Amino acid sequence: MTIDDAVATFSGTTADDWRELPHGAVAHRDAAISDDAEVCGPAVFRGGWFRGGWFYGGTFHDGWFYDGTFRGGWFYDGTFRGGTFHDGTFDGGTFYGGTFHDGWFYGGTFDGGTFHDGTFRGGTFRGGTFHDGTFRGGWFHGGTFDGGTFDGGTFRGGTFHDGTFRGGWFYGGTFDGAPLLVASLVPWCVTVGRPGCVAIGCECHSVDDWRASLDAIAKRHGVAAETVATIRDVVLPLFERWLRENPGVVTAAEAAGGSNE
Repeated sequence: MTIDDAVATFSGTTADDWRELPHGAVAHRDAAISDDAEVCGPAVFRGGWFRGGWFYGGTFHDGWFYDGTFRGGWFYDGTFRGGTFHDGTFDGGTFYGGTFHDGWFYGGTFDGGTFHDGTFRGGTFRGGTFHDGTFRGGWFHGGTFDGGTFDGGTFRGGTFHDGTFRGGWFYGGTFDGAPLLVASLVPWCVTVGRPGCVAIGCECHSVDDWRASLDAIAKRHGVAAETVATIRDVVLPLFERWLRENPGVVTAAEAAGGSNE
């Protein structure tokens, strides 16, 4: 990244607003960069090695990050070995471990890690412990699932204790309560999306709510009448029976009298 690149990237700045840093990086004149890589302003980095430090902002194109605390910034690719993630936007990248509390992640490869929250759109996850978070698609190779919301995805093995799964493909795995999954009766995957509820595509409701709102939901999504009939006459009775025969598949909240909604 040159000073000319920075001026082109950040409209309203001039060459006098930027200063050169080692290893081909540039930083805004008001950026605060301490000896242990504390980045607080609109710095721009292309590559580099960062061991620890605190990241509150900045734009990073690639680079190697060893631990560190991330509370903001934009990261395009890069290799992360450990670290604590509280915020920031990550477009791609390879993550070896780490603790994820929040942030936005678009793709990327995760070798392990502990996930407490965050939004993940796609990505490849090799193991890891999932306590919470929102995952839209992705490939999961093993892992322990104690919570989280998963909209689709491919799961190859894993240990499933809790979580909300709306569709998806499951190849093996260990389940506290084996979920019912149907993949051929209608155009979408149908699963027990969360205890007591049926997920059809992107919608997840109780059987009673499905029956009461099926026509309105179908109209909203442009579903053909033949498919609506299959859901009403085949899919819902099948899942209603399964839920009735598997009353032990409940969450702690349900056991205490909580709601599925």
